[in-house]
Amino acid sequence: MLLSSLSFAVMAFFVKLSSGLPLFQKVFFRDLVVVIFALCGLTSMKVSPWGKKENRQRLLFRGISGFIGVAFYFYSASNMYLSDSTIINKLSPFFTTLFAVLLLKEKIKPLQVIALILSLFGGILVVKPEFSMTVVPALCGVIGAVVAGFSYAMVISLANREEPLVVVFYFSNTSVLCSFFLMLPNFQIPTLQTLLVLLGTGVCATGGQVFLTYAYKYAKASSVSVYSYSIIVFSGILGFMFLHEVPDLQSVIGGFLIIISGFALYAAQYIKKKNY
Repeated sequence: MLLSSLSFAVMAFFVKLSSGLPLFQKVFFRDLVVVIFALCGLTSMKVSPWGKKENRQRLLFRGISGFIGVAFYFYSASNMYLSDSTIINKLSPFFTTLFAVLLLKEKIKPLQVIALILSLFGGILVVKPEFSMTVVPALCGVIGAVVAGFSYAMVISLANREEPLVVVFYFSNTSVLCSFFLMLPNFQIPTLQTLLVLLGTGVCATGGQVFLTYAYKYAKASSVSVYSYSIIVFSGILGFMFLHEVPDLQSVIGGFLIIISGFALYAAQYIKKKNY
């Protein structure tokens, strides 16, 4: 999970470096690499990439919502401090909890409610709502986190029904198809350096997905999910070392509250497991 978080942090760093390119061009290259990897993996496993017929509606929801979530996240990452956009994106697990309660009828514990309130307050500190256009990237990041929360809820509902690579393929293939048509009107021929950065984005996204899959394969989600918050630390270090970004006090406090909330969610899951 730590390697997954590091991979996704470097991916966001590459997105920041390619901020001069159109949004959907970045999304296209990011997911093109993942699609190729997923297809190679599924072919070697002799598994159909299209999934089981009864799961295709949820797979499609996962694909569309995943594409929208990535697009909003990439926009916020390109126009905000790397650490701030990452902190806002880590609100997604809390929206996943909400959607799991609303759509999957899971029960919510009092500790989870407290964690949700803390995380939302932390998100407000990072977003710093105000009546100006400067807050737009932060709001886009929040929308991306909400949509990603729904997308992860779909992943949870498919956990024991489909091969993980099938879910990854649907998500990335949908993103490739949607972003291909959306990038055509503003397509820019990238330089060799920019092309390498774009491919690096895809390689890191693939690595993040692979390490994430192995983390959940060898340990329960409740045991390793808390380590995903290390991406905030990795992004902060990359932003400080290479982009000379120094988050303000409000962002630091907000990030701290979101990390604490993540530990509270982990504790709630652990208590639930012990009760069984």
